[in-house]
Amino acid sequence: MKISPFVYLLLLCFQYQIRPEHQLEVKITGAKNFTGTVRLCLVDDKPENYLIGCDQAFTKKVTGSTTIIPIKNLPSGSYCIYVYQDVDNDGKMNNDGLFGLPSEPYGFSNNPSTLFGPPKQKKCLFEINSNQTIEIKLK
Repeated sequence: MKISPFVYLLLLCFQYQIRPEHQLEVKITGAKNFTGTVRLCLVDDKPENYLIGCDQAFTKKVTGSTTIIPIKNLPSGSYCIYVYQDVDNDGKMNNDGLFGLPSEPYGFSNNPSTLFGPPKQKKCLFEINSNQTIEIKLK
């Protein structure tokens, strides 16, 4: 039995649910100096991924107090972003500040307080269901 290309395509579409994709523009503000690279980590809403790794990682050279990173083809869902300014371009966040605090500027989506350590994931989660822009302020 021969399957027509049209029927085959329909079967593929049902096998892989098509989810709408959106563009997210991340506006990172508050760079203290205009050196280094902004490193951004995007993770989904699974708790085991938070602060462990990245689903998607992005970098952009710092050229001013504001850096914009576009993220394309992002499916609808809940996400969390953490970002830091790698001032010395060593590829890691330096934690040699007072009491082991980061010595390089950093931030999280929704700009939660970091006074007592990294925020809980639920404070950083945001929904994306359409194209949008979010702002993350470096601390």
